[in-house]
Amino acid sequence: MNKLVVLYIVIVAFSLNLFSSNLFAMTNEVSKIFADENEINNNPEELYNNGLKYFEGVDVPKDMTRAIEFWEKAAKKGHVLAQFNLGLAYAKGDGVVQDFSESAKWYSKAADQNDVDAQLNLGFCYYNAQGVLRDYSKAVKLWTKAANKGQMIAQYNLGVSYENGNGVEQDYCEAVKWYLKSAEQGYHKAQYNLGELYEKGLGVDKDFNKAIDCWRKSAEQGYHKAQYKYGVCYEKGIAVEQNFTESFKWFIKSANQGNSDAQCSVAMSYENGVGVAKDLKKAFVWYHKSAKQGNPKAQYNLGTFYDLGLVVKQNYLEAIKWWRKSAEQGFAEAQYNLGVSYYNGDGVPQDIEESIKWYRKAAEQGLAEAQNNLGCRYAVGNGVEQDYSEAVKWFSLAAEQGYAGSQYHLAICFDNGLGVTKNTEKAIEWYRKAAKNNHIGAIEALKKRKK
Repeated sequence: MNKLVVLYIVIVAFSLNLFSSNLFAMTNEVSKIFADENEINNNPEELYNNGLKYFEGVDVPKDMTRAIEFWEKAAKKGHVLAQFNLGLAYAKGDGVVQDFSESAKWYSKAADQNDVDAQLNLGFCYYNAQGVLRDYSKAVKLWTKAANKGQMIAQYNLGVSYENGNGVEQDYCEAVKWYLKSAEQGYHKAQYNLGELYEKGLGVDKDFNKAIDCWRKSAEQGYHKAQYKYGVCYEKGIAVEQNFTESFKWFIKSANQGNSDAQCSVAMSYENGVGVAKDLKKAFVWYHKSAKQGNPKAQYNLGTFYDLGLVVKQNYLEAIKWWRKSAEQGFAEAQYNLGVSYYNGDGVPQDIEESIKWYRKAAEQGLAEAQNNLGCRYAVGNGVEQDYSEAVKWFSLAAEQGYAGSQYHLAICFDNGLGVTKNTEKAIEWYRKAAKNNHIGAIEALKKRKK
């Protein structure tokens, strides 16, 4: 019995000693863990990396909120990438409530540490008045810092600023300089804009070959504006051999990205069977897409489809709707068609004064048909006070453009001394020009003179 007791005491003592050793080891391990955790919480690089793990979902579930927590700690300790990432997160409202002021604050801290991307984005804040007051000059200063370190988008933005005179005095040579730097790094928007300056000869000698080379490089990178422009070059044979198939190829690439000008060109190609098989249904679809984006030419052509009942049921109201949208944007042909519609009462109540208003808008843009019709209104005093001098003015403008009807009307005015001094020679001259353009009235007038 005593032996058992002694053995029990020995076992207990041994166990207590073992527990004491384990407890000491565990205490050291826990202390180490807390020490490591404390080191992480004080190490901005570790904090940033932990945030990155949650952002990317590496070894932990993706959690932007947790990523923000770590980056905020790192950012407050001056970690530049964490500051930039916070600026980006607040700008997008990613993991936090969108707050442009907070975004600008963190971009500013990173920019002060010469982070080029922060300088770029803070420049955008000042340019677009996001979280700060609009200040083009500050935007330009920030972009200049980033651009001098090779940031290609900042270089492009400087080019735009110098081209438009925003924040700096307008200087096309400086614009070319910065576009060129950015374009040489392959930035598609800079390549496109540089091409525009070569086309117009602004800041550089006019050079269509260089312009097209710039647009080609940009187009091949998928930039929709360059694809459309490159298509126009092939359509019109500008510095390249005219090729409608090639132009359509680039138009459709751009149109599929939502470029309204390209969508309208695709529609016109389908309507006229140029570069692609004629297909009025497809033309209508593309006109509609472009028109919905506000393209005035597409709106005009879409209205014409409804007016003539091409692949859709004839609908004058719908035609008027689209012509009005186009006309209000200043598209002369649509203004003229509205004038005709109001004159005849097609799709709208007849209104001669409204008709003349739209004729005048189109005529002042140089549309010969509108100039002729406006001249006719003044000649007969329909909707306006009769004024032969005003009639002659508008007939003359249209006649000089080769419009047969106005050439004939002008001949009548000279023949009868209406609004001008009577002049038979000039009358015959304009009759002949009109007859050459197959005007029946002019042909008959010349025949009578021979009898």
